[in-house]
Amino acid sequence: MVDHPRWDRPREGQVGGGPPVRLTIEKLAYRGAGLGRSPEGVVTFVPYAAPGDVAEVRVVRRHGHFDEGEIARLVSPAAERIAPACPYFSRCGGCQWQHLTPEAQARWKEAIVRELLAKLVREAGTTIRPIRRLELPWRYRT
Repeated sequence: MVDHPRWDRPREGQVGGGPPVRLTIEKLAYRGAGLGRSPEGVVTFVPYAAPGDVAEVRVVRRHGHFDEGEIARLVSPAAERIAPACPYFSRCGGCQWQHLTPEAQARWKEAIVRELLAKLVREAGTTIRPIRRLELPWRYRT
């Protein structure tokens, strides 16, 4: 039998312990969390992370095949990371991506929609038009 690092992981829902794990955020996932992989290959979803961030992440919840974490320390911020415009960002829950440039937000939203639709629509020749961006990126609800 091959020893697999996931076999001895804590049960689902159990809060992980131990020191933070250093992750590089690869991309953004549905609902806005950054996606990184632990050294063992476990996918970890990290709210308020940006693609390209290198962060020390504390695991706060374990699931069957993925973890949820939070940034304990931002080691190296992504090039597209910016200061959020709203002083309540990350506390009120109304927005998830104000820490990214408007161009990065539009690009990642489109990538996520394309990925989700590709799983649903497997017909050749299906066209997905680019997302239309607003001229002013703030004070909207669309």
